[in-house]
Amino acid sequence: MEIPDRKTPRSFDAGIIKMDDIIDDLFHDVQNSIHRVGMELELVSMGLGKSADAAKTAEMIKLLENNVRDLRGYISSVQEPSATCDPAAILQSVVANLQIGHRSRRVHVSWISPESLPLVAVHRKLLARVLERVLDFCENLMQQGGELRITAGRQEDSGQFRVEIILTMLAAAPIDIDKELFGEPSAHVPIGLGAKRALEVLRRHHGEISFRRDSVGQCAITLRMLASPQ
Repeated sequence: MEIPDRKTPRSFDAGIIKMDDIIDDLFHDVQNSIHRVGMELELVSMGLGKSADAAKTAEMIKLLENNVRDLRGYISSVQEPSATCDPAAILQSVVANLQIGHRSRRVHVSWISPESLPLVAVHRKLLARVLERVLDFCENLMQQGGELRITAGRQEDSGQFRVEIILTMLAAAPIDIDKELFGEPSAHVPIGLGAKRALEVLRRHHGEISFRRDSVGQCAITLRMLASPQ
């Protein structure tokens, strides 16, 4: 069996890609993952599988699960374009889930709880998926351990309020993160595609993303979202 061809090009130029294309792209990834899992199981049923196939299949199923979760969040944003959510509550929930299901205890995750944050003009499922993908990306980069520090606050610019979430990696990153997120994804960081797609979705909802690295190699990703006028 052949793997289905992707219908939409994997381009993340903010000037051309639409939410419909991102969702269609994710549907294809789901179809592709199911196809690959089916091929692996078919080999096992024919007695051609190896013991290592179980780990490979588990990884594909995890990717499939993530894609389905992303779809739920992104489709919700299309169905309810005027939805709002509490970013502090979403951030607390996502960080708690990350700490419970931590893959590597070498990475310490901490976050500073804001006193209060305004609602943002983003669907709660969409914001949860975006934060999950970016946190996964940061944790995946910190293979040698370190601290992932998360802070949140509000900004005012010309009478317009924004919510700012800063993810600071207190460890030297092994790759050029700015190229991973804003250029071509690297084969060395497979989680980078999910994070890059999530950030593009956030831009489609009037979000802003910036990146900085200091002289000792520590780096931070900043997400800014427009506060809801409601």
